Amino acid sequence: MNASPLLLVCRHLSDSNCTGLPKKHLESLSFLIYLNMVESDAYYTLKGEGSFELKEKGSRFIAYACPVCKRDDAEAFIQRLSKKHHDAAHLCSAYLIGLGDAAVYRYNDAGEPSGTAGKPILDAIRKKHLTDAVCVVSRYFGGVKLGTGGLARAYAHCAAGALDQAGNVRRFVSDPVKISFGYEVTGAVMGVMSRSPAIIEETTYGAETRIRVRIPRSQVEVFKRRLRDATGGRIKIQSEEVNHR
Repeated sequence: MNASPLLLVCRHLSDSNCTGLPKKHLESLSFLIYLNMVESDAYYTLKGEGSFELKEKGSRFIAYACPVCKRDDAEAFIQRLSKKHHDAAHLCSAYLIGLGDAAVYRYNDAGEPSGTAGKPILDAIRKKHLTDAVCVVSRYFGGVKLGTGGLARAYAHCAAGALDQAGNVRRFVSDPVKISFGYEVTGAVMGVMSRSPAIIEETTYGAETRIRVRIPRSQVEVFKRRLRDATGGRIKIQSEEVNHR
């Protein structure tokens, strides 16, 4: 049997780290390496919708948070709440979608002093290490001015409350991989599948079996290599890097 790619990673560590370690310790170390590789694909988003209300010196702040995958979804959520709270003095918002350099964000002070509303809402999303999230905070003025510092704190606090109420969920950056193979290597393929983090999305049976899986991005090349090794190259593999979902 071929050594697993993760054990090979371990074997490439310095001699001082690996020499003399029992096999079970090598396997444990390789498993930790595996977990770290998969964890590098992890990100957090909102689990559902949440809301939170805050009263500060007579002003009433009502925040709503929601998970979104696209800018259009975020804008639609903002518009929906704009209609619901059409009588509010201000309806401020922010959203963050995507990861890294591909991330898209927007914030709106909606008439409040610059930097006192939309930016604090966006900062609340970032401080909780979230993405694919939108948050809207409406304010009903109570007759007492809060000052720029007071406004920023109130919007940030209210937004954070809604984000907490929505909860969060861990997801993984993943890519689709399509494989097709003959009956004679089915056992080998399924063996690799059972030892990988791949999730089967679609299976089609015919002269060849075709399977579409989704796998954490950092594991795609390892997964492809293991399939080729296990089947002796008797498998067709197609992969495509897409967005972070």
